[in-house]
Amino acid sequence: MSSSPNVHPPVPDHNVLDLRQIVAERQVEAAENRRRLPRPDLGRHFRRRPAAAWHMPAAARDWGSIRRQSFFFLVVGLVVIIPAVAIVGVARFAQAAGQVATRGQQAASELQAGLMAWREYQVATARQHFAEAERLFGRIEPDLQGPLGLPPSMVEFLPGLGNRYRTARSLAQAGQSLAQAGQRATTALASAPRPHSNAPRDVIQGWEGSLGFLTPIFSAPATLTAVVNDLAVAERALRSVDPDVLPADYARMVRWWQLVEQSFFPDGRAVEQVGRLLTGLFAQHQAQEYLVVFQNDDELRPSGGFAGTFVLVKFDRGRMRIVDAPATGPFDLTATTPHTTRPPEPLLAVAPYWAFHDANWFLDWPTSASFMLDFYEQARGFRPDGVIALSPAVVEDLLRLTGPLRPPGYDVAVTADNFVRATEQQVELKFDRALNNPKQFILDLIPVLLQSVGSLPTAEALEAVVTILSHAAQANIMLASEDPDFGQTVAELGWNGAVIQTDGDYLSVVDSNLGGGKTDRVVTENVDIAVTLDSGLLRHTVKVTRVHGGQADDPLGFQPNHDFLRIYVPASAQLGSITGASTPPAGFFQTASPGTTPSSKLQRAEGQVLVDSTNHFRFSAENGKRVFGAWSLLPPGQQQTITFTYTVPFDQITDHGLWNMIWQKQPGTVERRWTLSFDPGSRKVREFAPLASSQRDGRQAVWVTTSERSRQFQVVLK
Repeated sequence: MSSSPNVHPPVPDHNVLDLRQIVAERQVEAAENRRRLPRPDLGRHFRRRPAAAWHMPAAARDWGSIRRQSFFFLVVGLVVIIPAVAIVGVARFAQAAGQVATRGQQAASELQAGLMAWREYQVATARQHFAEAERLFGRIEPDLQGPLGLPPSMVEFLPGLGNRYRTARSLAQAGQSLAQAGQRATTALASAPRPHSNAPRDVIQGWEGSLGFLTPIFSAPATLTAVVNDLAVAERALRSVDPDVLPADYARMVRWWQLVEQSFFPDGRAVEQVGRLLTGLFAQHQAQEYLVVFQNDDELRPSGGFAGTFVLVKFDRGRMRIVDAPATGPFDLTATTPHTTRPPEPLLAVAPYWAFHDANWFLDWPTSASFMLDFYEQARGFRPDGVIALSPAVVEDLLRLTGPLRPPGYDVAVTADNFVRATEQQVELKFDRALNNPKQFILDLIPVLLQSVGSLPTAEALEAVVTILSHAAQANIMLASEDPDFGQTVAELGWNGAVIQTDGDYLSVVDSNLGGGKTDRVVTENVDIAVTLDSGLLRHTVKVTRVHGGQADDPLGFQPNHDFLRIYVPASAQLGSITGASTPPAGFFQTASPGTTPSSKLQRAEGQVLVDSTNHFRFSAENGKRVFGAWSLLPPGQQQTITFTYTVPFDQITDHGLWNMIWQKQPGTVERRWTLSFDPGSRKVREFAPLASSQRDGRQAVWVTTSERSRQFQVVLK
């Protein structure tokens, strides 16, 4: 097989190593959960049962002698006959290996040539190459099986042969399916016009782009379904491939795919799920319009950050077009929205009425997105099909691949390291106040970024794919859809940012920056949780320690951080106390605008809300969780620890002595340190997981981890 870098560009080593770390961590956790955390009552299924009684007939033969002779012949078969057959098979297999390798090289080259012709819209040439690739791949399995004269089910278990045979056979099956998908895609290409390039425009509104050579497939739904099915067959076949027996260039590509699939699609349905995702956006009967909201995590809000900029994108048959991109961002909507809705009480710290830019008040992204769509509909007169949220970390990692970008008309080079601060300075300090277009810098950067990502070489393009998948898994990309079927697809992928539902223990610590400037990236926040089993209750102590590291030479970061801090806990939790919180001073809250009324939809989303008028503690219920909230008003250079204590009935959130806690990451948050300890009280810890981040401290199980993604902790009690 060819090792030409032009045919099979290598995947960057650092990307593969990062994926391996992700896979290794998840595999350790899964293995330990399976091995070390059985349900305590499952042991009965593995206990030896007494042998059934039986009686020897009076005229019985010498069964003992027969068994000894049978055992002798069995040993001879295992020790002599099977190795002999294997040796002969290896010799014959070796004779066929050269021919198979040559055929495989030819087939792979034809497949690659077909792909290149397809990308260049050379329909007849692409069809010819794909057909020849399918024919050559189809010859591989007979060529391998013929010299052995054994059925595949037996060949796979021959020592010295089985693994190589299984790998070759799986690669041939994958190659055939890929060639079939190529032929179907080429047929769609034949009747479709070539889409225009994705060149940036001076004005983002009206910017158009496409999926390039993939676009014709999304214009033919039946072809798209057939192509996805072919790719799914190839996906399943590649799982049986052992990269260690492949040439180096092919081994790297197979490893890359296997690692991506294990990291982000543990249920093994990557092609099917991504196919459904792209179909839901690009191949519906009618064009789909989605708000794409950029949330600034330097001004944290429950679902990621302040929604300072948005664009409305129309997705249609593999094409996309930006149709609404106001230079004043969400305030363009606020100017035409009736100011009649009273906000949740903490939001009175920043506005006397509720509007689009404050609508992401909920940890649950589908709920926040629904309120955003309500306000957009009030302002524009129609309701988009959904909302996509992006955190700055997504753009930062893409900039690491593209290198510095310079939007036209600006004297600044945007890099991964300065993206957030450079953008904030342009939006807050350097915009043209006569034109009043503070968000124009972001709008001018978007097409330049899209063009640069679309022009990446193959290896970097693959890394961009991994970057997007990784951020979706970390809730830095979230998608909420009004379409129930499409919404279910997004939920299965875990990309909808919904509050995780569980019968066990649960905790999420959520910050809302309300009038605290661009300060969250200079505030360090660590969380220490202690859980103790005592008299049938799980007693929780959650300490949130916040340190403001803003510096005087940073005008945006050297401001007090005003944070409304909430913890989401099980619905059965009973609050004990809140200590260490700040008390907002007189005049901190604005008076609600005259004529504003509470929203019945908000009341349904939060349940019964209670507010302590002295300390402004707030108690509500969202998405099946109880929510406790308090204020943190933190000046630069200061530290504050807020402590929540609450209890949860042990028997309501445990299953046969198995304690299970899910900690859900707040979208958009930068890295935090989490320490969790579990004290079994009068009982003993039998097993606990995950082991990768855990240790024993006397009788307690202790975990120390970070907040890159949501996590699960488990303890089995004796």
